[in-house]
Amino acid sequence: MRFHNQKSNPLRRVLTQILILLMGWSLSPAFPAGAEAGPQSRPQHTDTKQPIAPQTTPESEPPLTEAQFFSLLQQMLKKQMTQGDVASQLESRGIEFEATDAVIRRAQTGGAQTVVIAALIRAEERRKRARYALPEPERPAPQLNRQPARGTDLGAEPTEEELEAAIHKLPFVEQARQYAIMDATTLPDFVVLQDITRYVQQPGRKWELRDTLTTEVRYEHDSGETIKVLKINNQPTNKSYEDVGGSTSVGDFSAQLASVFAPSSKADLKAVGEETYRGRKCSLYSYSVQQQNSQYELYGGYNDARLQKAVVGFQGTLWIDKETKHVLRVEKTATGIPRDFALSVAESVVEYDWITIGGNQYWLPINGEVLLGSDRDRYYMRNTIKFNGYRKFEGDVKIVD
Repeated sequence: MRFHNQKSNPLRRVLTQILILLMGWSLSPAFPAGAEAGPQSRPQHTDTKQPIAPQTTPESEPPLTEAQFFSLLQQMLKKQMTQGDVASQLESRGIEFEATDAVIRRAQTGGAQTVVIAALIRAEERRKRARYALPEPERPAPQLNRQPARGTDLGAEPTEEELEAAIHKLPFVEQARQYAIMDATTLPDFVVLQDITRYVQQPGRKWELRDTLTTEVRYEHDSGETIKVLKINNQPTNKSYEDVGGSTSVGDFSAQLASVFAPSSKADLKAVGEETYRGRKCSLYSYSVQQQNSQYELYGGYNDARLQKAVVGFQGTLWIDKETKHVLRVEKTATGIPRDFALSVAESVVEYDWITIGGNQYWLPINGEVLLGSDRDRYYMRNTIKFNGYRKFEGDVKIVD
């Protein structure tokens, strides 16, 4: 089985765009996939010393009440308004109610996407500033007419402190989403060793040890993972990873969490309880991703049989640390596997923790487990994986005489 890496640059771009929206910065005319274009500049404040034109304008309308805001969402669901229209109303009129976490969650349930939620949070900031006579925060001067070079990120990236401040204003699970995407897109180039113990279960028999593998995984930000087999059953080998046979997996570093939280996955997330895990109080969330939104690829086949490939959906459970909002554990089960596919079972578990590489800490796997099998043949394969020896990868050095 292979977990193929999703490209990290688009995820970083989406994260930057969302946070630019949250901090009220201007955004060049490009929005995350599925979002509709809304206002791209900060609202102009009316000078009270100037006469107001007699005609009714959005600026002269009173702030939205909570009932009026949710009425706009109802109109949006009926296709009478767009996400951008609702965001524009929030930008121009503001709100007179408090946009609590409960209100934001209710808005998301009612169909509000990133552009509306970001406008709602900004409206709440303006409401508080007006109520307590707080000064406007200093922000970079907008550059609306500057067109970014093709293929570059849009606008200046926010600082680490600004990222944290913006993320903390989001509902709990949305904070977890932002951290997961950021963790997956800020990994350094590194090397890690994998100690893999592989078991098989044949019809009518118990689990039996097949072999042990020691592999070296090189992760490069631009190209993903490269895996080299160092030992089989503790003996040096020249075999490639593709030639060792049995159950193998790739992409455990960035793809597992990114594939759940990526906007393109459209994952359905639901709170299902709380649990103390590894000494940390966690909120448990179930998730599911439909096949049409998935990039999860399975490869299957036995012995010399033709290798099959299928793109499938997936579902599972997340253990999210209530304090740090980081995912400690993710369980994943493939769904919608074709009936004629060699595999009918594909499950995995990955546990994460802080790892120090080059003096900096990164959120990376520490343990993993993969289960593959065929209910029809009653044949199953299970791999347990230990990650150790993380270090920075700075490229190969070749000395030429």
